[in-house]
Amino acid sequence: YSSQVVGSVTIMASVDPVSGTINSGTYSISRPTLTGTASGTNTVGIVLDKGGYVYVSGKTIPVVNGKWSYTVTEELQPGTYNVGLISVDSNRDLDHSTITIGG
Repeated sequence: YSSQVVGSVTIMASVDPVSGTINSGTYSISRPTLTGTASGTNTVGIVLDKGGYVYVSGKTIPVVNGKWSYTVTEELQPGTYNVGLISVDSNRDLDHSTITIGG
């Protein structure tokens, strides 16, 4: 019994990687506009929380030319907030950062 390789097959898949960023920083206003970048997804969502209280969750934000922005509608008190960015299209975490109100 013997075997022989007659040919080979190469399978290539083009998969756009999904990635994104959040621009962190310090804001002097209580309703800041959060910004960042995203690729491989048409929409992102953010989660904004401080001390276990969620201020923003699941907002659908369009990605236009690789950028997104969202103005917080609830007045935020001074302090540091955690921000999470997700791809709505693929339901993947993209980035985690912090912002500071006041300071």
